[in-house]
Amino acid sequence: MISVKTSFLILSLLISVSVSAGYSGPNRIVKKVEGLKKGENPLRCRDIEQTKECPTLQKKRLQQGKISQAEYHTLVAANVIAVFDDDDFMGVCPCGCFDPSTRLSLYSTRTLSYTPMPISELVGKTANFTVLSLGEDAVFSLMTVAQQSIELTTSGPESEPLIYIHTDSGSVLGVTDNHAILLSSGKMIAAKDLKVGQELVTIQGKPTKIIKLEQRTIEENVINVLTSGKTLKSHVIGAEQIWVGDLAWQNSLAAELGAITVRE
Repeated sequence: MISVKTSFLILSLLISVSVSAGYSGPNRIVKKVEGLKKGENPLRCRDIEQTKECPTLQKKRLQQGKISQAEYHTLVAANVIAVFDDDDFMGVCPCGCFDPSTRLSLYSTRTLSYTPMPISELVGKTANFTVLSLGEDAVFSLMTVAQQSIELTTSGPESEPLIYIHTDSGSVLGVTDNHAILLSSGKMIAAKDLKVGQELVTIQGKPTKIIKLEQRTIEENVINVLTSGKTLKSHVIGAEQIWVGDLAWQNSLAAELGAITVRE
């Protein structure tokens, strides 16, 4: 498995050498990824296979010859998937997102203060904020935190219902079903596998119990962020006062689901 640090190094290298990959002109995938970084809205995955099985589908595209090995590594590093209409390349699409009203734990570089802010207000303003993440030495007995710059934001429609998680601490978090959530056991699991009665973790490091799970379709665009972090914990961020995964956990870090991320 490619490490988080290695995947980002690969992305940087591929951007500079993509012309030599055997395609005429700049790499089509790299161009779309660079567009994401500039705030251009991507396509959104529309069918169940794409929204729920991004890592598997990436490999399938490679085996089918629809993408090259270089393009495959670019997609994995950027945590997006190539979208095709039959054999026609349509663009790239992120895997997993938040309800747009979700409040992220952000630090303003202008006001020099922490503030919870709806993720919808972050799009196009990432240079003004850092996002709160787990610290590298974070354990449940001492939940240290860090600040991560934001690599990119994604925004687009979602046809599948979101899962809304209600906790006994008063948090309500709406995410797509493959979004990674931190349990009090220290494991990250997909939202679709959560059960009422399980305990999540607040940003203060306290357990909070799930009291209700519901599904709801929304009309607004769903949104996600990707931090510039290079480790597992740097991609665990605060949302609605709960520790959850960023965009990386739906793709390049998907194989880490179920493993211990935070220890006692």
